Amino acid sequence: MKKQTVKSLENKQQLLHHLSRIAGQVNGIMKMVESDQDCVRVLNQIQAARNSLSSVGKAVLINGVCTCGQARPVDLDKILNKLFLQ
Repeated sequence: MKKQTVKSLENKQQLLHHLSRIAGQVNGIMKMVESDQDCVRVLNQIQAARNSLSSVGKAVLINGVCTCGQARPVDLDKILNKLFLQ
């Protein structure tokens, strides 16, 4: 049984693009903190970055499950709860 990896995902380039954009968001947040920006604006950007990471995580999970077909429903529920509901 072959282990599912991000390398084997068909949309790897798209995921890398999204991750690059998220890295830019995080760098922007760091600059906001360094320049003493308003807390509400910083928190809004943090939430946006979290949402973006969540979307990428969901894409990896959905593509991985569809590609390898090895996850059982119980395992999928545990993964979803751990990743997205904590």
